[in-house]
Amino acid sequence: MSIFRSHNAPRLRHMEIPASFVSRLAAWLRYTNAKLFCTDFGLEFEGISAGRPDQLQGLADLTGQVVEDLGHGPVRSGRRFLIDGQLLSTAFLDRVDLWVCPECVAEDMAAAPHLPPEATIAVRRDNVVTAIGSCHIHGRSFVHAGRSPWRAGNHDTSLTTIDIPARLPELTAMSLQTGASPFDAFVRLRMEGGGTDHPLLGAIPLMPAIQLCGRVGNAVLNHGLPNQRRLLRPELNRLYNAGLTVLDGGEDALAALMEELGARIPAGSTVSPKVLMPKVWGLLERCTHDDAYGPIRDAMSGAASRSLFGQYPWRMLGGSAKSRRWQSLLTIQQQHGIGRSTARTFARLAGAFHPQHGTWVDADVFERWMALDAGLVPSWQAGRDVGASPQAMASLIAGGHLVPVGEVRPRQGAFPWLRRQQVKDLFSSMLASAQPCNATDEGRLSIVDIPSRVPGALPALHDAIVQGRIKVWRLINEKPYPSIVVELDAVFGLLSPGESNSMEFLSPAQFARRCGIGSSAGHALVEMGMFRSETRLNRETGLRRRSIPASEVDRFEAEYITGTKLARTLRVQPRDVIAVLAERGVHPQDTGDAPITLFLRSDLAAAV
Repeated sequence: MSIFRSHNAPRLRHMEIPASFVSRLAAWLRYTNAKLFCTDFGLEFEGISAGRPDQLQGLADLTGQVVEDLGHGPVRSGRRFLIDGQLLSTAFLDRVDLWVCPECVAEDMAAAPHLPPEATIAVRRDNVVTAIGSCHIHGRSFVHAGRSPWRAGNHDTSLTTIDIPARLPELTAMSLQTGASPFDAFVRLRMEGGGTDHPLLGAIPLMPAIQLCGRVGNAVLNHGLPNQRRLLRPELNRLYNAGLTVLDGGEDALAALMEELGARIPAGSTVSPKVLMPKVWGLLERCTHDDAYGPIRDAMSGAASRSLFGQYPWRMLGGSAKSRRWQSLLTIQQQHGIGRSTARTFARLAGAFHPQHGTWVDADVFERWMALDAGLVPSWQAGRDVGASPQAMASLIAGGHLVPVGEVRPRQGAFPWLRRQQVKDLFSSMLASAQPCNATDEGRLSIVDIPSRVPGALPALHDAIVQGRIKVWRLINEKPYPSIVVELDAVFGLLSPGESNSMEFLSPAQFARRCGIGSSAGHALVEMGMFRSETRLNRETGLRRRSIPASEVDRFEAEYITGTKLARTLRVQPRDVIAVLAERGVHPQDTGDAPITLFLRSDLAAAV
């Protein structure tokens, strides 16, 4: 039986994050850190910290845990993290500072007295979510127990918890008996799939809901002056609870708050709610296109109309966006997350511009046009969806198989936009007659491997697949593009003699490897012009590069021999070969600064 399944091994705690569990196992076995432990047992600590499924499954197999019980830690999703189905940025996660409940720590230590203290103290989901300020089991506030001594990406919790046992009485005295706060309960319910009984926040994702509560609470308690990033968890939790109380009070509570804030403005001054609550207003203005924010927008606008700011109508929040027919081009950009040039192109193609005002767009016409054929998607996103590289997508577009929407200007950062339905239809037709298979047999390759085996063949291969001139197989459980499998011999047969010339050219590094010389020497000899080269366009990448005909390798081997090879032939040291041959009247070729010694084979033959 594995030692990790014995009764002496640390056991996974309820809601414990995987990084904490691994760190405790490493501390139990007296490893210096969790990374070394993972290396010895075939795991990657970075992958476990990021919540990668393969690493979590490996940890479950090693320790005999149910992999679902390891799913309460942050899972990296781009620059953010998914934690129990909720998307949070690093600003809402404490992955360096450690906040704990002293009673939970004491219970952890008492439950496993045979283990080292640092191998018993578990870090749970609630400990890493900054919005949660208290323990729902003991009703005590979290206290700051330390900071990781390593860099921010380490997350090796036992390196921090090792100091907690000696400070436990002090930490217990610092922790207050606060009970479970309403905001803590709201966050926990949202992570468990509930928490939708708050009228203004029910449909809003958790992260912006936390932001709204914090910003409204900041206006209530601090009048919007301090920077929330500098506040500790207890202060943040007070803000969140104050904000949640106001938002749960609906339009009446918001109107009362605006009256209170407006009373601080000198008499005779004209100030809008946007100035009094800039962070709240700014967040809602950025989300005028999202129906989930409709209740909070309407409540804020209604409260503003009832307070001192009745002279400022609905336009403060974009007129609830959907109530306005004509919108500025800037609003269209912000709503759809596109650049100004792209927004202008789309509006022109949709025929949505105002006849007299060139920067106003008919929102209804624009939205209907954007929604055609399942909507628009940038080519890089379409490639990710179907598993195709940017080079493959560029080849499909260049071959006319995918037609971009609008004109793409050749500038840095520009990319084509495609209709989702068009992309779906193309790959459906490419795989229409494909036979399913489980693996690539000998002689067959996935289309993603073709560019490395048959350079320059991708455009012709795409044409042949679309036109049905080549037999296609389909890999099971793969995205559409990498699931396409073809025979390698059939791909070679698609290339005409003119096209196959691209196969006879090498990069300087490839040329050097073929000749058996160093890469820097190969580059230098090509730059000196000792070998024929030309600048050619790579059809897969769209880039131009220096290329050498493969026939130059044969010429190199026929005309030249390196000093190293010659030394082995003459059975002398490489440093002595020049002196030995100089006695016979043979001198090396002038190679400039190239780090290589070359002799002409014809000179050697004459000397012999």
